[in-house]
Amino acid sequence: MIAREKAEKVRDHLLTMLGDRREVTGVGIVRHGHGYGVRVNLSAPGMRLPSEIDGVPVQTRVTGPVVAHRPAAVSSVNRRAG
Repeated sequence: MIAREKAEKVRDHLLTMLGDRREVTGVGIVRHGHGYGVRVNLSAPGMRLPSEIDGVPVQTRVTGPVVAHRPAAVSSVNRRAG
């Protein structure tokens, strides 16, 4: 079982290592079995990462590009007000 604190250290390391890569859309802590792991979200496939760092499982998931979303209710209110 991997403690959350250990997973957070690996997450912080990955954030430092991958922070300026455009294809990385997020890095976070996830449940893994009875402990924790790290997930790296990517906008496109292709980046290779180790399956674990310091014993902490590392998962990658292709989520696609991140785009701003404005709910329809907010858009319609703004059109009426403007």
